[in-house]
Amino acid sequence: MDISPDEASRAADAANIISEFVAHEQVCTLSDLQRALFGFSATKKQLNVNTTRHPKYNSIAGQVQRQPEARVFQTIVEQFFHLEVEKDCLTTVDKHPTQKLTILIEDASTNCALNAVYTRKVLDQHGYTSPCSVVVAQDPTMCRRTVAAFEQVYSDKMDDTPVFAGWPTFVPRVVAQDSRAQNQAGGLTSYLRYDISEFDKNQNDGLWSMERLMSLLVGEIPRMRDNENGYGPRGKGSIVHVDIPQDVEDAWIILGDTLGQKMR
Repeated sequence: MDISPDEASRAADAANIISEFVAHEQVCTLSDLQRALFGFSATKKQLNVNTTRHPKYNSIAGQVQRQPEARVFQTIVEQFFHLEVEKDCLTTVDKHPTQKLTILIEDASTNCALNAVYTRKVLDQHGYTSPCSVVVAQDPTMCRRTVAAFEQVYSDKMDDTPVFAGWPTFVPRVVAQDSRAQNQAGGLTSYLRYDISEFDKNQNDGLWSMERLMSLLVGEIPRMRDNENGYGPRGKGSIVHVDIPQDVEDAWIILGDTLGQKMR
């Protein structure tokens, strides 16, 4: 369906409201990061694509093809950051021998809930049964939900629950383009482009397609709802209760309606 400039602008604003909410950015600086241990996750397909495109890491693209995300990162830190592999953990043997870094690999999970479940198992097996704080580095479209999954998995700790912080590494933003600059009429996504000030064009090219981003944003809100269809305690029970502000719910309706989906 054809989209007016005003509709595209409203939809872009709505997408940015949702994006900021689901990204749940709590770690913004190096100082923030230094306060906690951290993990990282990404979609395997996107990670493989970006490894192939990366000016340095493309040399290992064939080696890590179809490997779990954790194994891709293991190869990167081993070959490019001079870490020594010992079974399922890595220990630095580089310039600062007194500063030990241990990286534990969890490569069996296939969703946010299992990310948390299996990560705790790995940490427990290595003696990290009561971490003080955990920084969850995750795809910005699902960072809040992943943090909520970790909070659920550690909810039995009561007063000894770790402090969790979300680190999406960036928050995707979009802006509406002038529809008159388009060569042909199209749906909403043909009128949107990324607007991430810290990214250059090459970095933007490595992000999701606009169609994929919109799909992720629209699909994330129902998952976080605490009802029979959501993942909260009243639904699947894989995350703690998440309060979704009314402006986010309103933005979800606007974005979905503009995309041509029935959101009510």
